[in-house]
Amino acid sequence: MILTALAATPSAHATAISNTDVEIDSVTVSVTGGSITDLTWFGYGDASHTQWAYASFSVDPITQTAALLSSVNIPGRVGASAMGKADGVLSGSFMVTGTHGLVGVAIVATGNYSQSLLTDAHGIAGTYITLGALIGNSAEFNITDISVGPNSFFSNSGPTGVSNYAEVPSNHPVDFIIGMHVTSISHNSPVPEPASLSLLLGGVIPIVFRRLRSALR
Repeated sequence: MILTALAATPSAHATAISNTDVEIDSVTVSVTGGSITDLTWFGYGDASHTQWAYASFSVDPITQTAALLSSVNIPGRVGASAMGKADGVLSGSFMVTGTHGLVGVAIVATGNYSQSLLTDAHGIAGTYITLGALIGNSAEFNITDISVGPNSFFSNSGPTGVSNYAEVPSNHPVDFIIGMHVTSISHNSPVPEPASLSLLLGGVIPIVFRRLRSALR
């Protein structure tokens, strides 16, 4: 509903560009006692985009790597809103044997990310990345949410990652998941409203959380 309303707004000369990508190149699972057995990996993802946007994903459970990309490039003289988004999940299960009682489990995912935004006098743009690490019912998140108004430029890149630690019962199956999400969003309007982009990106957070949690059920 919000996107539809914004897209109907007429626009003068405008440009709004947003680019987001994240890669996970290493995932480790370790325990404080006993041994990890029956470790299995699964991977899946999806991507969607509107006109003037693009999104893609690559998930490999064999190498435990994943990459997501989303971008929006609304050219000048086009009045529009556009969004590209992608999700990726590396999940699996294991059992801790050779010990009794509760055992500490740590899962660590590391990689790299980049975000860039560019607008002229009539554009607003945003970029959003979330990484989640879940062990059983314990969840930790790393969220990067950037938005800019008219006549702005932003660019950032570097290492990223997410980790989680939880105590789990030994000799019982334990589920885990590394979840990833990226969103790029841009809007051209002759009278931008700074709150509009925050509302759009804010709606992404609970959606991603529900997706990650549902993957464990």
